Amino acid sequence: MVLYGAAQFNGANVFKKISTFLQFGFYHPIRFMSKSQSMVGVNMLRLADYKAEKIQDCLHGVVKGVQEGWLDPTVGGVYPIEDLAKAHNDLGQRKTTGKVTVTW
Repeated sequence: MVLYGAAQFNGANVFKKISTFLQFGFYHPIRFMSKSQSMVGVNMLRLADYKAEKIQDCLHGVVKGVQEGWLDPTVGGVYPIEDLAKAHNDLGQRKTTGKVTVTW
């Protein structure tokens, strides 16, 4: 499971923070522990600020995986640059699944 959107907490008012929190739902640790599962969170903005080389290493690994065929990302949409606003809007309204690509 990949969750995103917590970056909007920066500077957001209290009602926006509560709304975002409620969209994620509630998870009790017992649900995960009984199935030997876990949930891990990473603040990518903080990671980019302090460990940019780690992100670069991960990106190289992803590109290698796609090139070698053992990683097959889901393409959620391909938009020409003229439709950049639509691509952004579709992402914001959660109308996409997978990766979104903008072509020039």
